[in-house]
Amino acid sequence: MSLKLNERYPARFNNPTAGYPQGSFKNRTTPTSKDGSYLEKDWANDKEGFFQSLLSAAGITANGAVDAVGASQFFDALQALKQTQAGTAFTTAGSAGSLTLAPTPAISAYAANQRFRVKFGVASTGSDTMNISGFGAKSIKQYNVSGYKVAASFAAGQLADVEYDGTDIVLLDQLPSIAPLPAGYFYGFKLANNIALPNTTIDVGPGSARDSTNTVDINLAATLRGILQSSGAWAAGDNQNKLDTGALAKNTTYHLFGIKKTGAGSDDIIYTTNIAGPAMPGGYAGSRYIQSFRTNVSGNIIPFFNRGAWMYYTTPIRDVNVTGQTPGNASTFPLSVPTGLVCEALVYAEIGGDNCALYLSSPDFPDLTPIGLGATYVGGNSIQAGGGSALEYSGQQQRIITNASAQIRARYTGQSAVANEIRIVTAGYKVAR
Repeated sequence: MSLKLNERYPARFNNPTAGYPQGSFKNRTTPTSKDGSYLEKDWANDKEGFFQSLLSAAGITANGAVDAVGASQFFDALQALKQTQAGTAFTTAGSAGSLTLAPTPAISAYAANQRFRVKFGVASTGSDTMNISGFGAKSIKQYNVSGYKVAASFAAGQLADVEYDGTDIVLLDQLPSIAPLPAGYFYGFKLANNIALPNTTIDVGPGSARDSTNTVDINLAATLRGILQSSGAWAAGDNQNKLDTGALAKNTTYHLFGIKKTGAGSDDIIYTTNIAGPAMPGGYAGSRYIQSFRTNVSGNIIPFFNRGAWMYYTTPIRDVNVTGQTPGNASTFPLSVPTGLVCEALVYAEIGGDNCALYLSSPDFPDLTPIGLGATYVGGNSIQAGGGSALEYSGQQQRIITNASAQIRARYTGQSAVANEIRIVTAGYKVAR
């Protein structure tokens, strides 16, 4: 408390001014007048209370000597209080994620530039708040090495300065600089059809990668569920729409990218039909290709099993089933693999005929003519069958490079008198990332 001089002693002290908002001393108007300020115990003790509070708070006992420059206990008390950060250093209370701080004296309201030295009673959770003097919870943030406010990171027992900036309570120790990932680095991001909504949602596991321009790191700390939406816009966070533009379509290839958040918030994922890169949402810069997937004739995501860069179909898809293939001809067949990029397709290929052979290759590669049974083996991805005059079958698993239109080339030789059959089943594909 503090006396208001003009109210306690009417007419004996000047009224408040900007320079003296509690009133000020004044002289008597004449030597015999009794209208000037006078010595009185309450206002004297009011001032003395301040000086004695200094000594008490600093733990200093008065020595009975008169203060002087260079030998002032009051000044020493001020210095001691600064050293112990009296009035600013406190330990947080509350529970993990919801901290409280009870400074003495309590703040009267939040105001920018309020600053405290705190000892954290619990460790950070990634979404922490602090409520100071009961005036409401404020997010605890911290600056990263790029100068953006992000979720603060602290340990139980950690000492730190925090300051209210008008919006958040900012932990002033900058997050340490972390060495960037090597160029081309890629780890994790395992994909799975969502159990509850496998037709429209993919689960993308935790992972880290360097972006395609070797500028930023992209990190997913936890699994994100991404919806391939039939309507609505892309949205940040778990179990949200992830298609950059447009809507879910049938028989379509979608490419999945990780994207970097430039400010406060977390990195995310996005789907796009453009293998060159997604239409980036605001607040994100930097992307890295992760994987591609397809929808079927019903517009559902084709069920898959992901291992590294390989995507295996839960049920292999028969893409080629032809008979009467003209010997010596080369045909181009589309496979159920992503378009827009070159893949390594895993197929089961079978031929039926007499003294026949099949050579599978990418339309981007030179074509070769397979040689029938009993002649020189052409090499490469070739299958041979027959040797008599009857229809015989031969099949094997092969890995074939496609072109960017998801096609392979099949060149067949055989006897015209038999069925000349080709069957190709697609089991999966591998992408380069």
